[in-house]
This record gives sequence, structure tokens and C-alpha cells, in this order.
Amino acid sequence: MRLSATRRLLQAVASAMWIVAIVTTGAARASASSPAAITSVEPANGSIVSGSVVLTAHTSGSIGDLAFVIDGTETYPATRVAANLWKPASSWPSFSGSDGTHTIVASGHDTSNGTLGPISVAVTSNNALSFLPMGSGTLSGNLTMTAETNAGHPPSDVEFTAVGWDVKSPSRGESPDHTASDTYYATFQTATVPDGTVSITATPLYATARGIPVTQTIVVNNTPVITAQSVVNGVMTIDVSTATSGVYWMARSVDGSSLIACPNSNPGNWSCQWTTHGATGQHTVSVRTKFVNAADRIVTQVVNVGNAQGSSSPVPNVAPGSPAPGGGGTTTSSGTDGATGGSGTGTAAAVAGPPPSVYAPVAGILPASIIDTGKVPPIASLSALSGISFGGGLNIIPVLVLIGLVACCGIVLNARAWYSPPSDDP
Repeated sequence: MRLSATRRLLQAVASAMWIVAIVTTGAARASASSPAAITSVEPANGSIVSGSVVLTAHTSGSIGDLAFVIDGTETYPATRVAANLWKPASSWPSFSGSDGTHTIVASGHDTSNGTLGPISVAVTSNNALSFLPMGSGTLSGNLTMTAETNAGHPPSDVEFTAVGWDVKSPSRGESPDHTASDTYYATFQTATVPDGTVSITATPLYATARGIPVTQTIVVNNTPVITAQSVVNGVMTIDVSTATSGVYWMARSVDGSSLIACPNSNPGNWSCQWTTHGATGQHTVSVRTKFVNAADRIVTQVVNVGNAQGSSSPVPNVAPGSPAPGGGGTTTSSGTDGATGGSGTGTAAAVAGPPPSVYAPVAGILPASIIDTGKVPPIASLSALSGISFGGGLNIIPVLVLIGLVACCGIVLNARAWYSPPSDDP
């Protein structure tokens, strides 16, 4: 029984092997007898492609060589990678040319040098980036640049360039399926370029080449603007408007003096102050704005300061290089030096007449003698010249009496010595 079972098992295995041999031989004969041909090409006719496109040809029979030609100019020789499957060594960079319709032709020869094909398909390339608008009007501060692509084979990165400044996108967002859309972000520090019209270019970057760039033009202005000016109790407040981002410091100076920091009340609004006590006439106020990794921006304004006691009227804005307002009106600002306001010349402080005479305090008194007046000369009258006050004057009567007594004593002593008889002493 055991021998019979073993024999039946061996017979079954032998039968299976015989069937496999027959099938394999038949397939080989069929293949050998199939005519050499290119049966299909990928991508298929009518496809929309992007990025790097893999070219593939399916064949039958004995193939000697095969190649792909794009738009009649670019040739990609192919090699056999599997039975009846041919591919070129490199992909076709569809982003290297303009978007639109392209023709792919596959052709070759069989082992007998007979011509195969050609098989032609038409595809449409779409590698365009969508460079989203950064804003309208005049822009400032830090802006976000956003580029999107709906290509099935998105670029590995996007390079943004503006007036020689460039940065690769630091972040990239992808849709869940990765094939429907890709978004690329980067921050543009507008203060790093001169104010005015700026062209920004977004260029897709692929593994082996650069894609078609897309350009967007914007207007940039980061120079601060003086929006308001007022004077209260001798303190001038200058309100300045700047970009809401990118500014980290602002300071003011007067007539080139040291910089004094200005506080920031809220984004884009700064308040610079100057205590005008003791200042009169025209002065140049400069406001300096510092940006991160960018050149400073400076705005200047000429102001007319009067500093009349008790006045708190606003100081008018005067454009740089233009004369101060005149015409008979009085322009003043609050102060404590007691100067009066001026008019008509741009200088708001008038100067009094010449200093008084040194004998002014005794004017109208007949000086029968200097002693009668009691003041020689009144030192108080010199205060206008020296700026120092000595009170009402110097009383010299006691000094003169003392001098007179000393003089009398001297006369008496000399008289005694003169009229004394000579001594008889040898």
C-alpha cells in the first residue's frame, strides 16, 4: 500500500512538471513568433503632465533599439528594463520649456534592423506657479510671499528673488494627498531694498533644472511719516507713522544732537518728544528709524520755536529748505525763559534794546558829592551785562570816614615831626 501511494505521488508530480514545461515552451514559441512592435507609450495621448516625466514604451517581439523624441528636437535613447518594457535613462523635464502641447514620438528597430513605429502622442505640460498677490497700494514692513502649484510633480523648492536679494522658502505646506497642490512660503523684508517699485520673481527649483519664473511687481515705502505735531507746556510731541512690522527702534535728534529713543504706543505709531525750553527760532528735528537687517530711514522737519511764557499753541510744520512762516503773525511755543514772540522773520523770540547806562539807577539825582548819593557806581546796573545781581548797590560811607581819620592822623604826626626843635644830643 505504501509503495502504491508513493508511486501515485511521483506520477502526479511528474505530470505537473510536464504541464509547466509545455506551457512555458508554448509561450516562448509564441513570443518568438510575435512580430516586433511598439504596442503602447506612456504618458498616454491627451495627458496633462508636469515636473519630470517618465517615458515608457511597451513592446512585443525582438527589439533592437528604441528612442523617444520630444517636439522633434530632444532625443532620449531607451533601454530594456524588463521583458517588453523600455525606458530612457533620464526623465523628460517638462518644466524646461513653455507650458502647452508637446509631441512625444517613440520609434526604433527590430533585431533585423527593421523600422518600428513611430508612435506619436500629444500631451499638455502645466508647470506654472501661482504667485499670490502680496498686497495692493504702497507696502512696507515684512511681507509673506506665497507661491502655489497644482502640478502632479511639484518642484522641490521655490526661490524668491528681489533686486539681488534672494531666499529659498523656509517653509512648505502640502495638501493631504500631496498631488493636488503644493504651497511655498517665504518672508520678504521690504526694508532691505530701496523704496520704490520692486519686482519679485518666484522660480521653481527641480532636481536637475530651474523652472519657469513668475514675476510680481509691488511698490515699497518704508520711510517714516510725521503725522502730527503739538506743543504743550514747552514739550513738543511729534507723532510718527511707520511700517507695522520690521521696525525695532526709533529715535529723534535736534540739530544733530544725540539721539533720544522714541516710545512705541502701538504697531506703526511712535511718539517722539523734545523739551523746547530755552530754544528759539528754527530747528531741524530728525527722526531715525531702524529696521532689522536693513538700512536706517531718516525723515527731517524744520520747526519754528518761540517759547513765549504761558503760550502753548502748536508749532507749524515747515518743510525742509523752505523759510519759516512770517507775515506779521506771532508763532510761539510753551517755555519758561520769558522771551517774547517775534513775527515776520521766522524767529519767534525778540531781543530787547541796548543795556541800560551804568548810572541809570541814579538818573535824575544831582550828585553834589558822590557821598550824598551813597552809591558809586550802582553795581546793580551792571547786572544786565554780567548776568549777576548784587542787590541795590554798595554803601561806602563808613569806608570814606575811616580813610579820612587815617589821613588826619598822618597829617598830625608829620606836623609834629616837622615843627619839633632839633635835639641837643651829640
